[in-house]
Amino acid sequence: MNCKKKNCSFTLIEVVLAVMIFAILAGMAAGSFFSLTGSWKIQQEMTGRLQEYLAMEHAADKIVRNMLPIHHLDENSESKPVFFGNPQTMIAAYRHDPVQGKGPAIGYAAMGLRNHQLILQYRDAPILYFEEDPLPESLHEEILADHVEKIQFLYAEYENGELVWQEDWDEENRNILPLAVAWIITYQDGTEEKFLRRTTGISYYTAYGKRNDTRDL
Repeated sequence: MNCKKKNCSFTLIEVVLAVMIFAILAGMAAGSFFSLTGSWKIQQEMTGRLQEYLAMEHAADKIVRNMLPIHHLDENSESKPVFFGNPQTMIAAYRHDPVQGKGPAIGYAAMGLRNHQLILQYRDAPILYFEEDPLPESLHEEILADHVEKIQFLYAEYENGELVWQEDWDEENRNILPLAVAWIITYQDGTEEKFLRRTTGISYYTAYGKRNDTRDL
């Protein structure tokens, strides 16, 4: 810095050094900011994924573990089971605790994929796969998972002494519940979550040793 009388000025080298130091500090600050922003975004995504996982765990425990082999009459007065299962959708009746001891102890639920969201629908009135729903407005909905690319349900049964996983719970098995239900969720980012729960249908096998006797009920 040159000073003559009361006038002071910076040399070119001093100005260049000052600009360089400022640029370095600004770069460091920007890097820290973007790093912090990225970390916060990752933390938010992980928190959201954890909340979805817990919601699906709750649905698995509440619905699959408490399934009931409920039947309902169709329009021709023929008895048909409420349970329905294919790779994309599952409908079931289940036992639940009434609120404050009031209301029915049986609930009905349907799970499936819609607009890349895993949706749980439920209510106290039957949800039937074999007829059009007369009261769709009575359904309650919850989004269990978002940004889902694919859902696959699998249903377990014993065949010739071996556990076999089926993609569809076909007509032969309609009168009984699967021994277990598994579902695999594939997110749009390629990650997967897998869930597996035994059902009350396992009781028929463990208690009586076979399940063929129940197919004609």
